[in-house]
Amino acid sequence: MILNASANMNLFTTAVRTGYDRAYQTAPVWHSKMAQVIPITNESVLNGWVGMLDKAREWVGPRQVRTPAPQTYLVTPKPFELTWGIDRFRLDDDRLNYGLYMPYARMQGEQDAKCPDYQLRDLIFNLGSSWTGTPQL
Repeated sequence: MILNASANMNLFTTAVRTGYDRAYQTAPVWHSKMAQVIPITNESVLNGWVGMLDKAREWVGPRQVRTPAPQTYLVTPKPFELTWGIDRFRLDDDRLNYGLYMPYARMQGEQDAKCPDYQLRDLIFNLGSSWTGTPQL
């Protein structure tokens, strides 16, 4: 198959995108079970949380008053990208099967869906590579 015609190239890119999207949508992820996902539609977002959450105690004697410790942080999103450099000879030789690229597209979709899992893991283990916020005191 010669891919110099735009229709053939559109067919290839549509097939790759479909494989990627399907894998992205169905990849097993766990970050949403441990962290709140907040879509960012602005240049930055100032968000807050209560930093102290005590557990209840048996009520014996006078009340012990606890004061929550509200905190804020500023999140500025970082752009990510991945550009594929595809060997034209291999693409032309692969015919309509796209055997070299379709498994890669699916694996990339799964990898991208799990990116927040990896960032949360790094934050939990204090590796710091996923903390993108700036504490506001």
